[in-house]
Amino acid sequence: MGTSTSGFVTFHACPPHRVRRVFDLLEEYGFADPDDRPSPLALDLDEKYGKEEPLEAGYAVRLANELVDGAPEVAFTAYEEPYEDQLGTTCSYVPGLGKFTTPCDNYGRALFGRDEVLAWLALPAEQRAAKLGMPWDAAIAAMPAGSVEESADA
Repeated sequence: MGTSTSGFVTFHACPPHRVRRVFDLLEEYGFADPDDRPSPLALDLDEKYGKEEPLEAGYAVRLANELVDGAPEVAFTAYEEPYEDQLGTTCSYVPGLGKFTTPCDNYGRALFGRDEVLAWLALPAEQRAAKLGMPWDAAIAAMPAGSVEESADA
């Protein structure tokens, strides 16, 4: 195993027919225990899924890619904490907006360099907002909390 870090994934929206695929990936990454699968299978939205053991650095982007490939209707945020001399990485995905990936702190909060922000001041407001991840934040904030049960036809 290479460099290790820790991190979490939070789901913001998930159609019932994708709950099983999401749980399969949570188990693959060690965020859920296959022996403790709820019945009926339900995914808690706006809850952080994580694990106590270290994760291999780079997992957040890999998990995000697998989620988008296997469950493209699911909205989520995955992040890994900084390690050694590297910043962490946060990756949010909202269907219709796509992925937003940027460096982050220990809490998954996006970090931007001063030079980047100053350069963005010259951009139109919509482009500047996109560089800052604001469309993703707004879309996620509008999503309901709660849980989603797997549909019988999944």
